[in-house]
Amino acid sequence: MHFHILGKKNKKKLAITIGNFDGIHIGHQYILNKLNLIAEKKNMQSAVLSFYPHPKQILTNQNINYIYTLRQKITTLLSIVDNLILVKFNLNISKLSAIEFIEKLNTLNIAYIIIGKDFKFGYKRSSGAVDLKEICKNFNIEVEIIDLIQDSNSEKYSSSNIKKLLNNANFSTAKEFLGKNFSYINRVSKGKQIGRKLGFPTINLQVPQNFIIPSGIYAVYAYINNEKLHGVASLGYRPSIDDSLTPRLILEVHILNWNKKIYGQTAEIEFIQKIRDEKHFANLDELKLAIQEDIKLTKIILKKS
Repeated sequence: MHFHILGKKNKKKLAITIGNFDGIHIGHQYILNKLNLIAEKKNMQSAVLSFYPHPKQILTNQNINYIYTLRQKITTLLSIVDNLILVKFNLNISKLSAIEFIEKLNTLNIAYIIIGKDFKFGYKRSSGAVDLKEICKNFNIEVEIIDLIQDSNSEKYSSSNIKKLLNNANFSTAKEFLGKNFSYINRVSKGKQIGRKLGFPTINLQVPQNFIIPSGIYAVYAYINNEKLHGVASLGYRPSIDDSLTPRLILEVHILNWNKKIYGQTAEIEFIQKIRDEKHFANLDELKLAIQEDIKLTKIILKKS
């Protein structure tokens, strides 16, 4: 099991927590804040041990639609804790017993582990938080088991619940769980510049083909070079202009009152509200009229947000 350590990497002992941390929602933030307090009190460094890809993706051979890209996950976690320990998950790791897993962890300078009481690990997730505490006694690692906080409906905060909300473009409720608006970060790539020819230049971002939110037109904020900009985004297959046999999902953002070329730079797109579904237009004039209406609605939505 190879540990790829990002962050400060000094000789202090580590206080860690373990999990996938997709989305880094309110429940995750609660654990991470407690972890930082413990690390400071015990003169340790805080660290998250996480896996990529998601174990379910390897064990079930299913594509997982993530809330955050790996880049976003890394950036967000390292803005909260001192270190991130990434483990590339594979079938060999999945077959490790609970004791074998802790033996691997013991090669790191870990002195403290904090986990939720629903934590599962080891072969076929056969061991739990209490087992972890017992095993770690043999390695002089202290383990704290905590109750997870719950939302207003007495349900625990979970990435799976947030994914369901995002699958339905329910951004307002997802924000309550994430603690902030859902966003997507990637480099700006060069497109076919059809939007520019129509009078609505766009920045293009490649997205996973199983992106977490549905295709459609959205009111968004775009963050570029520390500037907050208003925009209308189209996520979809461009049925009115792409006649290829295998169209790819793409995110195009028309930024209002802004027209710069920033190919290769990073942009963060923050989704506020879905305006409408993607649709096919008979001609480019109809498409242009629809875009004009989308811009009007976007201005109203962002003014209220």
